[in-house]
Amino acid sequence: MLTLPEYRIYTKKVTKEEALRIWTSASVRDQCVGHESTVQVLNKMGFNAIPNRKEIKLLPGDTMIVFQMRKRLPEGKILSEDEIEQLGYDFYYVEVL
Repeated sequence: MLTLPEYRIYTKKVTKEEALRIWTSASVRDQCVGHESTVQVLNKMGFNAIPNRKEIKLLPGDTMIVFQMRKRLPEGKILSEDEIEQLGYDFYYVEVL
């Protein structure tokens, strides 16, 4: 969640390997992964994710890795691990400036 009246945001699409390197080298980590199947997929990649459905508030200087599905899902749809892999996903590095 963005809380200030104005932000500048830098985004860059990154590979899975780049995302994992950024994640593992971060000195502070906070996780917001709402679905168990997504947690399982991320864990298979080495992210050591935990289910944690919560609100976050971003401030200038904050960075994050975004795991994003390549297709918008119907309301209420929860994917299995296999469906996540089949639909595809991308990683993005985001920095609030």
